[in-house]
Amino acid sequence: MTPKQISVETGMSPANVREYVRTFIAFSDPGTRVPTLTFYHHRLASKTTDPIGWISRAADEGWSTRQMQEEYKRSISAEAEKDMLRTKAEKAVRLTKEILAEGGEIAVLLRLQLREI
Repeated sequence: MTPKQISVETGMSPANVREYVRTFIAFSDPGTRVPTLTFYHHRLASKTTDPIGWISRAADEGWSTRQMQEEYKRSISAEAEKDMLRTKAEKAVRLTKEILAEGGEIAVLLRLQLREI
């Protein structure tokens, strides 16, 4: 059955059906679920790359769903910043290689600057 068909049968939106399916897949083993936490906690955790780790951390820390969501947002921001820095570093390396390959006065200047770092 497709999410659309389930949606028609249950009256839920297809998006909600997909959320339920993703959550079930992430926690299909009953042993991975935390009964003291809400479905919404599990739903939030299912959106991450490590659902079981996130649900365990939420239980250990006693997070409300709001706290869990804030922690998740912080982790995404940290990852986005790492990705941005990685992209900048890759660009710097590429440009450095281009300048050094061309040689000349600018390449000499760049080599001197790199030695000072």
